Amino acid sequence: MDIAEFQKKLADLRTLANGKGKKIPEEEVRDFFREDQLQDSQMEKIYAYLKLQGITVEGREETKEPEKKGKAAEAAPLTEEEKAYLQEYQESLQEIPRLTAEQEEELFLRHGKGDTLAGKPLMEAYLPEVISIALAYHREGYFIGDMIQEGNMALVAALEEPESLDRERLLGKVREGIRKTVGEHQQQKDQDEYLVEKVRRLEEDVRALTEDTSEKYSVKELSIILDMSEEEIMDVLRLTGDDK
Repeated sequence: MDIAEFQKKLADLRTLANGKGKKIPEEEVRDFFREDQLQDSQMEKIYAYLKLQGITVEGREETKEPEKKGKAAEAAPLTEEEKAYLQEYQESLQEIPRLTAEQEEELFLRHGKGDTLAGKPLMEAYLPEVISIALAYHREGYFIGDMIQEGNMALVAALEEPESLDRERLLGKVREGIRKTVGEHQQQKDQDEYLVEKVRRLEEDVRALTEDTSEKYSVKELSIILDMSEEEIMDVLRLTGDDK
């Protein structure tokens, strides 16, 4: 496959993913290039390209568990603000009575039989567990308090469902809720970084055309040359101070 053909396939793949809300399954990406028999290293470059475009490849290992080959991914350290928040929050939980193993088992049995009163003590007893999970999944730029809140919401939602639960299933639902939120946060971060990089590149292109030349281009001409809308051109010119 020559360069021109490869670039066209990349553009087609990007259009396909954009039509799906900037999300595309990993298997679909592989199928897209299956006949080209690309090596894993080449596929990694395609994934990196999609990431730069703000597109999430669903099913990739890096978007699953923050664990790899049995080793947990290193959680980001807490800021001083987060440490202060966490200490205050943990102190607020100290008055909640601890359950014995027998009490917890009984509450799970009652919950499974539809006893709505069993949900609250279970929820309160598992709040400290949510903290532990949030700390394990903590990532830089994501306030630990927000992660704990998402975990608590997942905990409450799980206990509101009319299904039998035990410790592992309940904690699994909390992990799933926090992982989903972390994934969405990372996707937004990737898209923001893509937009910043796009502006930087466009800024360079505009400067290259407007500096060191006596010829002045109109916004319409720049729009045609750079294949951008006139609105985008004006946004970049405002950022560079060349819109006067």
